[in-house]
Amino acid sequence: GDITPKPIAATNCPPPAPISSDSTPTKSASAWNSAGTWEEKDTTEWCQGRLKDTLKCTVAEEDCSSLVAKVSELKDVNGDASVVVSRGKKRYIFDLSCDLKFEVVDSDDDTVLGKGSMSLPDISSTAASDGDWELQLSWKKGGGNEGVTRLGKQFQESIKGSLTKFVQQFNSEF
Repeated sequence: GDITPKPIAATNCPPPAPISSDSTPTKSASAWNSAGTWEEKDTTEWCQGRLKDTLKCTVAEEDCSSLVAKVSELKDVNGDASVVVSRGKKRYIFDLSCDLKFEVVDSDDDTVLGKGSMSLPDISSTAASDGDWELQLSWKKGGGNEGVTRLGKQFQESIKGSLTKFVQQFNSEF
């Protein structure tokens, strides 16, 4: 088979859907903000949607085997996000969390060799600036299989890469 290393970032994701600006109600500046020193735009819906899309496409593959780790279910994407403009500086503020289930499958015959769940309790602007994503992985099946757990570790790194990608998309969208 093909043993060339493949990038593990979410490459098969659909391009982002354009967001029409007229769907969001424009908030008029309040009296205390007449100088335009503080402006906040709620981006929760966009961020939750983009986070789901980005995580769903995350995969990890081993070069020397047919094992693939992928997200099987995404649940409980919670939290909020906004873009704040204060004194002419843009700040991206988000505090999201989610849980996901994943599988490790043998791509040759689609046998599920491992199953587990991952909790991402702190997808936040603070974690992003520290580059320190907190992921809690637990195995339901296959946790004793060395190849499966090795790919599970690689999959965690892929998820971290997707979180970083999500932050970059958020910053370039608004």
